[in-house]
This record gives sequence, structure tokens and C-alpha cells, in this order.
Amino acid sequence: MTTITSQGTRGRLDELNKVPSKFKGLSCEPIFTELDLDLSGVDWLIAGGGSDVIAQPFHVEWSLKLRDQCVNSGTAFFLKQLGKNPYLNGERIEGMGPHGGDWSLWPAPDWKVREIPAGFRQLNSIPLAAREASAK
Repeated sequence: MTTITSQGTRGRLDELNKVPSKFKGLSCEPIFTELDLDLSGVDWLIAGGGSDVIAQPFHVEWSLKLRDQCVNSGTAFFLKQLGKNPYLNGERIEGMGPHGGDWSLWPAPDWKVREIPAGFRQLNSIPLAAREASAK
């Protein structure tokens, strides 16, 4: 996996694509700006807003756009948290808790997406000793 938080760091995706790996993923958290990514070959994208004391605004629309890109590319999408400073349509969303990770406080059910790539689930069904042997 690699981290992409803005258009300025999206070159990391090119580097990730050079890595010989069975699974590839992106951590897009905290997202600082709207991202437009080519998700070909990416198995998993984790998105979210910042949770530090001076968290920058996290526009939920950015993560919803990434979710739609994931649907179109067959990439599993995981919205981890809205962060401490979430916005929707230019308005601050209040009452999301300390990190915006509590689903019960999220105002829209279609934001509640936490997918795990199918290959990861299959990997977890293989005993650890067999996984270690196949990695050698």
C-alpha cells in the first residue's frame, strides 16, 4: 500500500504499480483535496478525514467520488472516518464525535461502506503456516 492525500502525491500510484505484489492498496487519508485516480490494478482504497488537533477540512464529496471510482474499477472501498473537521456541500457537519468514525452518528447510510477485497478474505481462510510456506 501507499498513501495518496492530494494530487501532488498521486505519483505514488505509478510507483505502487511497479511493485510486484499480489494485492495493492491505497490509503487516502487524510484527504486534503479532491482526487481523480486510475484505480486499475488497485484492490483496496481506504479513505478518511484527519483526526489530529488541527485537522484540515474533509469534504465528504471527495470520498463519495472515490467510492464511485472504486465501484467503476472493481476496487474495494473503505471509508474509515470523517475526521474532526467534516464538511458536506460547503457546510460543517456537527456531532460526528472525536474522529468521525462512529457510523451511528453519520447522517447518510450510503456513506457506510467498509469493504474488504475478496482476495484478502480468501487469504484469511488459509492457515498461517501455509501462507508463510507459499511466500517463500
